[in-house]
Amino acid sequence: MTGFLEHEAELAWFNGEFLPLVDLRISPFDRGFLFADGVYEGLRWYPGRGVFRFEEHLRRLGESLSMIRIGGVDLDEIADAVPELVRRNGLEESDATVYLQVTRGVAPRTHAFPDPPVVPTRMALVRAFTPQVQVQRNGATATLVEDLRWGRCDIKSVSLLANVLAKEEAVRVGTNEAIFTRNGRVIEGSHTAVMIVVDGVLVAPPNGPEILPSVTREVVLGLALELGIAVDLRPIQVSELERIDEMLVLGTSTEVTPVVRIDGREVGSGKVGPITRRLQEAWPGEG
Repeated sequence: MTGFLEHEAELAWFNGEFLPLVDLRISPFDRGFLFADGVYEGLRWYPGRGVFRFEEHLRRLGESLSMIRIGGVDLDEIADAVPELVRRNGLEESDATVYLQVTRGVAPRTHAFPDPPVVPTRMALVRAFTPQVQVQRNGATATLVEDLRWGRCDIKSVSLLANVLAKEEAVRVGTNEAIFTRNGRVIEGSHTAVMIVVDGVLVAPPNGPEILPSVTREVVLGLALELGIAVDLRPIQVSELERIDEMLVLGTSTEVTPVVRIDGREVGSGKVGPITRRLQEAWPGEG
């Protein structure tokens, strides 16, 4: 493989078959291509231990499918396909990420759903992954970006243009992540959940249409409970960022990553805080 495919594994799973990645063909009439009419999941494979919180990710995929009314998807088939895809690509003992995508399928281009429904397009891709150990150890930087996304961010839609533009803005100014703000509130990152620490309390925005119900976020909230860390589910105001002690971003690939600088301004002491460290040390990492 050459070009952008050189870091990908050799085989993909596509509509029930394991195929060479370079042989995959997506119809120009696939509604995912035409309308971003589909949903996705990102999974983390840990060496020898399997997919992290696989059941929760599959449940969220099913919920996203239900919310946009895509039926006829066998989640058990996907559950069986993912570890087999990893195995066939020889990545069982490697850190890897798996990308799942389901679209409404192939149909003539019209805004209304196909009637009768067509067969959904299902795909899984896997690639080797190198954890960002130094960033997790020393802290990341972030940029605040106005949230221009649609009103149902709780659906893990493949329509990610606003996220792409936000991430590119972070890259342009030399930071690791873009953090969305809306109406004076911190929402989430371009591909992460966000929490802060104020006076020893872990603060996280409550779930709702504005944020994705992050699997990693729920794991961290559970860890905080086990560690005796106080938790407050409430909106985070942009105006309070100057006074916070810690900030952390959470995700499938980022796990628990501290943010030590926002728009050039130090968060707290400018170093990784104690609560973030405790959560990192308690990170399970099991399948």
